[in-house]
Amino acid sequence: MTFTQFTAFAAVAKHLNVTKAANMLHVSQPSLSKHLKALEENFRLCLFTRHPKGIRLTDEGYEFFHDIEPILAQLEKINQRYRNGSA
Repeated sequence: MTFTQFTAFAAVAKHLNVTKAANMLHVSQPSLSKHLKALEENFRLCLFTRHPKGIRLTDEGYEFFHDIEPILAQLEKINQRYRNGSA
């Protein structure tokens, strides 16, 4: 589990589209898919269901997204505060 995997998952969960999320994160779609697969394998969860028209979050996916949102918000707060040298 890495923050990169959390960020990848959150982007896909928000867009419900791997290609759009990859573009937003400036990574390749295969790279993003690898992060999602590793996250699902690490936690032994099925976070998405794939359909011909795209993907949907599973119930576990919604719960996981809800659980990691505060973590990602805190990480963003830390990045903004310390990356700019304004601690």
